[in-house]
Amino acid sequence: MGRRIDDTKEREQWAPVYRSIVRRIGVQLRSELGNPESEPLPAAHVDLLLQLRHKERNAQRGGSA
Repeated sequence: MGRRIDDTKEREQWAPVYRSIVRRIGVQLRSELGNPESEPLPAAHVDLLLQLRHKERNAQRGGSA
């Protein structure tokens, strides 16, 4: 089980790192996919994104993922 981050200071400390990671992933996806809007997402990717969203929502609500 992962550790929940309850401390706002700790969350703020990691925010720049998170934004940097998100930017890097976005740049890499754009370079590899070109124009991602031109092709639909495969069903497996949609399922993974939905699972991730459910875990994020549960974490925000204080539940276990």
